[in-house]
Amino acid sequence: MPHFDFAEVFGEWGKKFHRFPKGGGYYDYANGGKWVPGYGAPVEMEGIIVPMSFEELQLETGGTYTRDDRKIYVRLPAELAIDDRIMHKGLEYRVLEAKPYDEYSDHRIYIAKRVSTKGRGPDA
Repeated sequence: MPHFDFAEVFGEWGKKFHRFPKGGGYYDYANGGKWVPGYGAPVEMEGIIVPMSFEELQLETGGTYTRDDRKIYVRLPAELAIDDRIMHKGLEYRVLEAKPYDEYSDHRIYIAKRVSTKGRGPDA
């Protein structure tokens, strides 16, 4: 089946961001043995990051989203994974959902929720 080619769209609107792949974590025994998820070293990627539309805020299946959450379009073969962290314009997001449009086009769409870092970096 032929794919739609979005090379021009990504060329015009694509922006760089950093992906922190989900990795091993540890138990923080100093704080009651709480599990602290770990993340790998940052990987520079390129994609289109846009706010969710009003309709998407009401109808998405992954849960309740807000205006702070984002859709991330990534051209194949690059991919994100669920629970990866994204840093874009100084803000951190967690990938919650993947929409596999690769059957029809050369990209995938991910839904990412804004994360409150409370002064810490994504590796903390």
